[in-house]
Amino acid sequence: MNSYMRLNRTFAYLSLLALAPFLVIPVSAQSEDYNIKIGDLLMDFSVYAEYTYNDNVTTIPEDAIDRFDPTIVGPRTDYSLGLGANLGIEWQISDNNTLGVVLGFSMLDYQELDYLDSQKTFFSVDPESEIDFVVLLGSVELRVYDRFGYSVDGSNSVLVDRVAVDPGGPVVDPDGRPIIEGRSVSFAVDRYAAWENELGLEGLVILNPVEWTFGIRRYDVMPDDNDDGEFIDELGRSLETDRWEFTRRSELIIDTQVYYPLGRDNGFGVFGRYSSNDYKRDILTDSDGWQIGAVLDWSLGDRTALSATVGYDVRSFDEENILRFQDGTIADILEGKNWFYSLEILNLLGETFNHKLSFTRQIAFGRATNEQVSTIIAYDFLYEGIRNVDLTGGIQWIDAEDSGPSPFAEDYDLFLATLGLDIELTESLNSIISYQYADKDSNNNDRDFKQTRASVRLNYDF
Repeated sequence: MNSYMRLNRTFAYLSLLALAPFLVIPVSAQSEDYNIKIGDLLMDFSVYAEYTYNDNVTTIPEDAIDRFDPTIVGPRTDYSLGLGANLGIEWQISDNNTLGVVLGFSMLDYQELDYLDSQKTFFSVDPESEIDFVVLLGSVELRVYDRFGYSVDGSNSVLVDRVAVDPGGPVVDPDGRPIIEGRSVSFAVDRYAAWENELGLEGLVILNPVEWTFGIRRYDVMPDDNDDGEFIDELGRSLETDRWEFTRRSELIIDTQVYYPLGRDNGFGVFGRYSSNDYKRDILTDSDGWQIGAVLDWSLGDRTALSATVGYDVRSFDEENILRFQDGTIADILEGKNWFYSLEILNLLGETFNHKLSFTRQIAFGRATNEQVSTIIAYDFLYEGIRNVDLTGGIQWIDAEDSGPSPFAEDYDLFLATLGLDIELTESLNSIISYQYADKDSNNNDRDFKQTRASVRLNYDF
């Protein structure tokens, strides 16, 4: 989880994880799955329409009073209509060169919360959209790619900004929250829009039987703060055009792995990674870090597979811009040292029931502080025993802790449950019915919420 933007919008990211079994993700056309074939050019095109009910669109507590309309108390319920298209292209230029394109576009229209409509600024772009070029040079495969996405999200957002502080004056903001070294933090229902872009080079070298992979990439988060008068009027207040600039960042990542396959999907390997993160404004803290670790894939018979990862993460944060108390004392960590790990067990029960149990500990950037450590326990299943119907579902429990002082830091537990039906109506048309429930318990009362979301989607693959 390298995207600070998604961490800053914690629930939006975790919702995506929970809904993964139900989302229609565009995939590049393959020789056995395409709509159009022109010589060596393969194309796959699909469109969808989705109608959604959400009883807490902006993920706020039950007793929250709207800051701009005091007559509104509690969550905002709304219905939305989403329209989208997915395109996959694979062009075998020569025996050694392949060009791939994956594009996903969508437009979202809310019934009442119009300021969240994505079409008012731009069609949302699926975060898995990608252009890549693959070159084979003997036993070496090189891939150059650019992965990008644009999204609009409404949530109970975290806002951090610089404020002028009188040395002899108050140390709290107008809402009574502590100001630390000229920085204030606030929570408000708001609209967050941003581009994400990852440009990279990956390589695979077969050193029979060892497989060596390496990569270098640059990841950018670029918030879109171009809110003109139309948004200001609908949000009910004057907006500063750079209120999200504190999330703008660039991260350079270099990684490598050596893997030894042992047949029957078994194998083990070791990996290393270096990253350098640079925030464009001096509000959040720049950092450099590295990881080392090992991976293991092992089959436990014909129906069970195990996958495990363990590693150690070290990250140093810029002391010059670190969060401090008013007396100059450092308020956040200067260095993070943490073990991370993941264990997944996948099992086929009978001929039609697949299920997976996973336990994960991961390290990421905090939403308003330096670091967040999360532990995730998840169970997912897929049942294919009904003709033309796939039943999917799962539950997750997430425990997350930020470094640093309150109210900048947050500790929370989040429970997610999902259930879905994927119904094949015709060879080209399928319907996806999904349900999600979320319950978050935070040490910050502004961040508690419960949410129910249900949707019906029709997807047509030409």
